[in-house]
Amino acid sequence: MSAGLPLLLGLKGEAETIVREWDCGLVYEPGNAYDLARAVVELVANPELRSPLSSGSARAFRTSFAEDVIYPRLVQYLEEQARVRR
Repeated sequence: MSAGLPLLLGLKGEAETIVREWDCGLVYEPGNAYDLARAVVELVANPELRSPLSSGSARAFRTSFAEDVIYPRLVQYLEEQARVRR
């Protein structure tokens, strides 16, 4: 994501929600090799699709997953937990 690459995801749950909300990749049915192949072909053959997914991936990383975003949140969380447990 930091390089702006679109994701191909074969997972359900929170990861799928992230990919769909950020419009940063394609989701294929877990365990379905044909659906994975479909997603790969769709991504490779379609630059009109690939470009916005790449932008979404880079934007998601910068906004939610970069170290300058994650570390302050982690510190805040740990400090809150330390205060609560005193």
